[in-house]
Amino acid sequence: MVRIATSKGACEIPGELIQGLKEFAEYKEAAVAESLLRAGYEPETDPPLPRGLLLELGAMTMFARWQDQGLDRHLGAYLPAIEAATQEFGRRCREGYEAFSDPSDVPSSRLAVRIFVQDFAWESKDRLGAVMLVRGGDDDRLVDAVANFLWNNRYQLSQALESHHDDQA
Repeated sequence: MVRIATSKGACEIPGELIQGLKEFAEYKEAAVAESLLRAGYEPETDPPLPRGLLLELGAMTMFARWQDQGLDRHLGAYLPAIEAATQEFGRRCREGYEAFSDPSDVPSSRLAVRIFVQDFAWESKDRLGAVMLVRGGDDDRLVDAVANFLWNNRYQLSQALESHHDDQA
């Protein structure tokens, strides 16, 4: 747990969330670099891109990947339609670098981070080697499904627990 002082008091943030956000940022960074290189961007010779633009491009990349993976069905209204998000991003790009001069003016990037924090398992990439969406939508149905699974498999689970207990002894 990490404690951060804010203007509204102290805020405790789980270490797992911090690690998950770090990995999410690295994943977005790699996706943006890949997209830029594929588009012909030459980091050694082309002018540097504003941070805000890179953050927003990272969000666009995540929105597109989530949609390509079919996650838009599960994220519902949180995930913007890629066409609308891309059009807004394009509009800002046409305004020039000035549109991205304020690195805190990154609404799509903030939304991508919020979706990651609220809807994805923070440690799944590290522990399972995969990104897991954990948004259930209906907690009662999830509890019922787990209860049914446990009840329907109670004998097998009992045997597995007894076997594990015997191995521990």
